[in-house]
Amino acid sequence: MAPAGPLNPIVKPWPFRGWGMDMIGQVNPPTSKGRKWLLVATDYFTKWVEAVPMKNVTAKDVVNFVKEHIIYRFAIPQTITTDQGTVFLAE
Repeated sequence: MAPAGPLNPIVKPWPFRGWGMDMIGQVNPPTSKGRKWLLVATDYFTKWVEAVPMKNVTAKDVVNFVKEHIIYRFAIPQTITTDQGTVFLAE
């Protein structure tokens, strides 16, 4: 295990320029509609959060989420930071 290093803040100069995304789940029990996953995106400048519950998550679902909840509403971000989970890595 690597030794702990200093934490560095992520600084963005204006709103909606840089986003962080992550998957939360598997949530138990699932919602009444069978949704077990939560896809969450946070703007680093304003701390604005967009979140959507999902039954299953694929790379296509993530692309649709980014288009509908980030690009169409706030413009194309300069960066999107993820933990490089499998749903965020696709061809």
